[in-house]
Amino acid sequence: MNRFYELLKNNPHFLHGGDYNPDQWQDIKKTVDEDIELMKQAGINCASLGIFSWAQIEKEEGKYDFSWMDYVFDKFEENGMHLFLATPSAAMPAWMAKKYPEVLRTAPDRRRNDFGARVNYCPSSEIYREKCRAIDKQLAKRYGNREPLVLWHVNNEIAGSCYCPKCEERFRLWLKDKYKTLDELNHQWWTGFWSHTYHSWDEVGFPGWINGVLDNTCQGQLLDTKRFSSFIMAEHYIEEVKVLKKYAPDVPATPNTWRIFGEMNFHDFEPYMDIASLDLYPQYHDQPGDYKLSSVYAFCCDYYRNIKAGKPFILMETTPESALMFQGEKLKRPGIHKLVCSQAIAHGADSINYFQWRKGRGCAEQYHGAVVGHEGSSDTKVFRDVQSVSSMMKNLAGILGKEKDSQAAIMYDMESLWAVNAINGVHHTKKFYQSECVAQYRAFYEMGINADVIDPQADFSKYKLLVAPMQYLVSDELADKLKIFVKNGGTLVTTYLSGWTNENALCPENGYPGPLHDLLGIHVEDMDVLDDGEHPLGAWIEEFNFQRKTGTVPVEMLDNPLGIEGVFKGRTMCDQIKLKGAQAIAAYGAEFYKGNPAMTVHSFGKGKAYYIGVRMNDTFNRTFYGTLCQALAIEKNIEAEIPDGVIVQERGGYIFIMNFTGENKSLDLSCPYTNVETGETIPQNLRLNAYEVIIAQKG
Repeated sequence: MNRFYELLKNNPHFLHGGDYNPDQWQDIKKTVDEDIELMKQAGINCASLGIFSWAQIEKEEGKYDFSWMDYVFDKFEENGMHLFLATPSAAMPAWMAKKYPEVLRTAPDRRRNDFGARVNYCPSSEIYREKCRAIDKQLAKRYGNREPLVLWHVNNEIAGSCYCPKCEERFRLWLKDKYKTLDELNHQWWTGFWSHTYHSWDEVGFPGWINGVLDNTCQGQLLDTKRFSSFIMAEHYIEEVKVLKKYAPDVPATPNTWRIFGEMNFHDFEPYMDIASLDLYPQYHDQPGDYKLSSVYAFCCDYYRNIKAGKPFILMETTPESALMFQGEKLKRPGIHKLVCSQAIAHGADSINYFQWRKGRGCAEQYHGAVVGHEGSSDTKVFRDVQSVSSMMKNLAGILGKEKDSQAAIMYDMESLWAVNAINGVHHTKKFYQSECVAQYRAFYEMGINADVIDPQADFSKYKLLVAPMQYLVSDELADKLKIFVKNGGTLVTTYLSGWTNENALCPENGYPGPLHDLLGIHVEDMDVLDDGEHPLGAWIEEFNFQRKTGTVPVEMLDNPLGIEGVFKGRTMCDQIKLKGAQAIAAYGAEFYKGNPAMTVHSFGKGKAYYIGVRMNDTFNRTFYGTLCQALAIEKNIEAEIPDGVIVQERGGYIFIMNFTGENKSLDLSCPYTNVETGETIPQNLRLNAYEVIIAQKG
C-alpha cells in the first residue's frame, strides 16, 4: 500500500501546502495555532516539516527533543491536515561538524569546507551516515504510524560532489567494479594521451585541481566522476529510505529533485523513489517571450514525471511570489501564479507545494517568496493568488492519478549532457545540449501535442516518434534499442553530435555516428562551426535567451517524403554528411559545402530514421514536426489554430488552454467544451485574457 495514493483514492483532493518551519519561531505553539487558521483560509491542507530542523531536534549528540514536532502532528491531526515529514540530512547541526570534522564536504581543490550553508556533508562519511540513520530511526518509530503522515521527504535538493580521500577511495572501488582491470580503464579513458597511463589502482582518482579548475584532460575521467557523484549520493539516499521503510513500509519516499542542471542523475534514485518530486521556480517577465520560457518549465515537469515511467509527480517547491536565485526580483503579474500551477498539473502534478509557507525573519532566504509575509496577514495579493489555486483544485479532483497520453518522446540523457559539456572543441561555448533538447520539445509543446521527456533506459516501444537530439554518447546497447525501435515501425529523429563516442566518451574507430551508421545510412565526415556572435555566459537561465545572435546558413528542402518545401535558416553546427544509403532531404545553400546534404532520411525495417545535421530554428522545428506528426497520425490536443503564446495540454481528458502572454488572445474551437471551473459551455470563439487559463472538457 502507498499511503499517499490511498489518501487520494479514498478522499480525492489535491494536497496543497509548503515548507513549514515553526521551530524557527520562539513561541512555537502560538505560531502553529495562528498558521493553521491561516492555512484553512488559504486552502492549504498539508505541509513539509522538519527539512532543516536537525539542530532543534538533536541539540546534543544522542539527545532528542520532539516536543514541538509532536505539537505540530497533534494540531494537524485535529484539523484533518497532512504532513510530508523530512529527514533533516541536508543540513547538519554545528556540534557534529565541530566534533567530527570529517563529515564536512571537501571541495574540488581538496580543501575541507568549514561548517555552514547546506548540503555540505560528505556522502561517504560513515559517521554522517550513522547519525542520519539514528535520527531517521527516531522519526520513523515516532511518527511512521501517525495519521497525518503521507510522505517521507528525504534530504533536500541533493547535489554536488565531495573530493575527500574517503570519496576518492570509494571512487576507485566503483571504477574497479565497472572496468574490472586497469588495462580496460586505461583504454576507455585513453590515458596514453599526455602520459596519463595508470599502472596501479592507487594512482587512479578524481581529476586534479590545476590552475584553479578541475583538469579536463580526460573526458572519460570527468564523466565517470559525475557518474560516481550521482551514485554515491543515491546510495546515501537509499540508505535513509531503508531505515524509514523498516518502521513505516506503507509511507512512500521521495527526494525533491530540481531542474535539469545535471548535477545528479535522479534515475539512479528511481528504485527507491516511490513518487517523483520536483522543485521548480518559473521566472517570468524578465525578457520578451515568456511563453517560450514556459517550455523550459514544462520540459522539466515531463522529464521528472518520466523518471517514474509517466506516473504523476509532486511539485514539492515553487513560490507564489518572487524567488531569490535570479538577478531580477520580478513580482508575478496577476494570473501568473494560477497559470504556473495549472501548467504543473497539466504536465502531471498531483500536489502543489511552496517554499515557503511563512517568510523567515532572518538569514539567507528571509526575502524569498512565501504564502504569508512578514506582516503575517491574509490580506495580500499573494495570499489571494494561493486561494485562487485552491479554488481551482477543488474542481480538478477527477484528474488525480491520471497519466498523460503521449505518442512522441524527446530523449534527454543526463550523461550526454555531462559529456557534451566536457568536450574540448566542436564549439567551446555554444554546445547548449539542454537548450537544443528543449527546442525540439518546444515544437510539440507550442503545437499542442503531448510529448514525454525520457531517459535512454526508458521503454521506447510505446511511442510512434522518438527524438534524440545531440545523443553524443551511444553505447552498443543503446544503438541496438534504437534499431529495434525503428525496425519495428518507429520513427527516429536524431541530430548532429549524435554517436560521436561510446558510453565512456571514447570516439568510435569507424567515425561518426559510430554504431548508428547502418541505422541512419550516413557517414559524418566533419563539422563546420558558424560564428555565433555574442552571447552572455554563466547563469543557467541565459542558455535559454531566445534573443541571442547567431551566424546562419540557408538550408533548402529537397524532395522528401513529408513534402516540406522552402528555405530555412541553419546555425551554429553544420555536419558534413556523406550518403551511405540514406536520401538527402535538405541541402546547404551557402559556404563551400553548398549543395551537400544537411538532412537525411533512411528506411530501416518498418520505420524511418531522420538525421538533422545542422542546428535549426523554431520555425523549421514546428514545420518539420508538425508535418511529421500528421504523417504519423499523432493528434493535437485540440482541433484549433493555436495562436503564439497560447499553450494547450491534455491530461486525463482535461484540456488546459493557457495564455502565457500579457496580451489577450483568441482561438476558434471546433467542438463544444465545458469550463471545468464554472460548469458553463465555452464559446466556440474563445477569448483569453492576459495570463488566463481555461480548463475544459469535451461536451
